[in-house]
Amino acid sequence: MKKSIQNNDRRTFGIRTYISRRGKLLKKVTAVLLCGVLSAGMIFNGTSGKIYGAPVAAANNLNAGSVELRRVSGSGSGFMYYHFKEITKFQTGTTYALLDGVYTYEQAVTQLGSGAVLTATGKENNSLRYIRNKYGTSALAEVYVSVVTRGMGFDYCPEGGLYKVPGSGTPAEYRYFCFGGAARNCGPLYAYSYEKTELSYKNVSASLKSIDNRGSEVSSDYTVRLSYGNNGSTVILEPSNYSITIPDADGDTVIITVEDNDRNKITANFTAPLAICYEANEKNVTGLPEIQGVWKGEESSISSASPRRTGYAFTGWKSEDNVVYQPGKKLSPLSKVLHLYAQWKDTKPPEFTYIPVQVATRTSDEEIKEKVKEALTITDNEPVSECRVTVSGSNIAVKAGSIPVTVTVTDKAGNKTVKEVFVDVTAMPVEFRDISFDEGSGQLKATLYEPGSDIITETGFVWGIMNNPTTVLHNGQAHTSSPVTAPNGKVWVNGTGLSKGVTYYARPYAIADGVTYYGNEISFGLDLPAYGTFSIKNNGNNTFTVTRANGTAGKQTVYYRTVNGSAVGGTHFTHKAETLVFNDGESSKTITVNEAGVEAAYNNKTATAYSNGDRTYEVELYRITGGGNLGTVKAVRTMNKNTSYTVDRNIYSGYKEETNPDWWGRVTDSSYFNSPTITFSMSPAYGSSLLNAYIKNTS
Repeated sequence: MKKSIQNNDRRTFGIRTYISRRGKLLKKVTAVLLCGVLSAGMIFNGTSGKIYGAPVAAANNLNAGSVELRRVSGSGSGFMYYHFKEITKFQTGTTYALLDGVYTYEQAVTQLGSGAVLTATGKENNSLRYIRNKYGTSALAEVYVSVVTRGMGFDYCPEGGLYKVPGSGTPAEYRYFCFGGAARNCGPLYAYSYEKTELSYKNVSASLKSIDNRGSEVSSDYTVRLSYGNNGSTVILEPSNYSITIPDADGDTVIITVEDNDRNKITANFTAPLAICYEANEKNVTGLPEIQGVWKGEESSISSASPRRTGYAFTGWKSEDNVVYQPGKKLSPLSKVLHLYAQWKDTKPPEFTYIPVQVATRTSDEEIKEKVKEALTITDNEPVSECRVTVSGSNIAVKAGSIPVTVTVTDKAGNKTVKEVFVDVTAMPVEFRDISFDEGSGQLKATLYEPGSDIITETGFVWGIMNNPTTVLHNGQAHTSSPVTAPNGKVWVNGTGLSKGVTYYARPYAIADGVTYYGNEISFGLDLPAYGTFSIKNNGNNTFTVTRANGTAGKQTVYYRTVNGSAVGGTHFTHKAETLVFNDGESSKTITVNEAGVEAAYNNKTATAYSNGDRTYEVELYRITGGGNLGTVKAVRTMNKNTSYTVDRNIYSGYKEETNPDWWGRVTDSSYFNSPTITFSMSPAYGSSLLNAYIKNTS
């Protein structure tokens, strides 16, 4: 007690509410502050087995209410003060308890707190001086005392005096004054006679408030009791007056340590029930069984309850040893806590949305199926990356229209969703293939490879002795008995009015929505010499070879021309549009194209010299005279990119921003080609709110 505090300085902290780790509400009464120190702890009520209004009873059902722990051993000893009676007259040589609270006969303490055990003496000391300084020159000490046992909150002063506050009622209120003046007017304090008894671990009993709290080292999760006196009185300890130690969270040992006023410790060793702990193992789980208490060595069973989770089926419990248990399963006696984790199987089929895919006719089934997969947005209980997607359908893009395909999405658990979706197929222009003349049957033949988007009303052939006959200008025409409209349909007609030895030119045609579409031209005739078929290929450089196959009879003139691609005539190469003359017996000719290079700049604009890709152009055979036929009519020349003229995609990584008093801002690029420093700056125009911008090479 370091300073004096008046009666009206007494402060009560009241009742505070705490939340345990399981969410249960616990109440704890705090102590009274006297002379700057907390008052006595371990204040008990009860007698003959009564605990502050509640009977002492052990819980038999481990999963309902509190669970009585089994005491097995212990050590240490301590003391209990009890059977308090108020003292109104002090006898010299008699020992009394001077406590900071009002106590009854049924209450007990193990700690004196801000009080002390004092012996009344007949010897006056200097405390009277301080009493009179406080209460007047006529004030007297009720009794002079020496300290026998001080509470942990009591001053170290070995002797002093008690002043009885006039009119303080029953019990009488006293104030303590140290003979040396260190502690003055400490109180209120109350004087009692008392009994004292020695305690051991055998006087300690305990229970766990809930099996949910097993393994906890929080004192308030336990109820700890002390028995004392000859009549078996039992009292409950405040949680602040004992500590809990759990050596092994999965074991069954609980060590409870109680400390008395003289710092004597009692250690009591208990066994607590083990537990079967049920873990949800996922979010949004309901119906999870409560923790289940089980005494070590005794038989038990898994809870018969099954948890629930939307979209999943519960399949059992798995232990940390990877053993799977079903609800209600009987267990062998446990030696440690059993942790069980719910196992779940996904039962909800995956879901998906689809953005319609658009393709052209003749797109391959494989390509369409990949596009359909890319157009799906899948959701599932489990990771979508583990879902398998299949698209079923064949000959999907043979004809135009909204074509159905079947999509099947299967998740990892085997749940499956099957839907029909539609692919929008757009028709390509009318196209004929496999055009020929069968001299034996006299038939002109073609395959309608692509019928187009409009309705075909007529199909057939036109032919004549001049190139590119039409339905208007020709020497002969024949149409099929009914229009051929299906993809890959056969357009076969008889060539009539043909003269032997004459070269004719023929084209298949189709009329759709009033428009006539023609196929490629072939030359044919009866008993014609083998003039040959002419094709072209690129030689991997700026030369192209035109070859003549299936005959070399007669003089033939082949017309060719260059065609722009990403390489442009006049910049990267020189355009050509000329002819090749094949005399009788000749089978091969070479075309040479002059090239300026892939890095050539258009109109001397340096930036156009750069390309991150190769450049290409074509040479095309487009006409032949003399009776020959055209075969492969186009050849592509690829001009490989020049790596010295590519654009670095990280060109802007060298930019930095600066500020100084002379400029609004400046950006410098030191990574530009050939590494100049390009500076962009701004400054206010004189007498204007406008900004002037400048760009200059400062390298």
